[in-house]
Amino acid sequence: MNPCPCGYAFNQDSRCQCSPESIKRYQNRISGPLLDRIDLHNVNSV
Repeated sequence: MNPCPCGYAFNQDSRCQCSPESIKRYQNRISGPLLDRIDLHNVNSV
């Protein structure tokens, strides 16, 4: 799942042009039961 409609949020190569409101609307479209089935993995470089 992309974090925003354009798909460039948190992308180092391209800049996200989405407003905070459009990101919130986009993320609210995903139902709770579906999100419960998705595992998120966060990789941080030190």
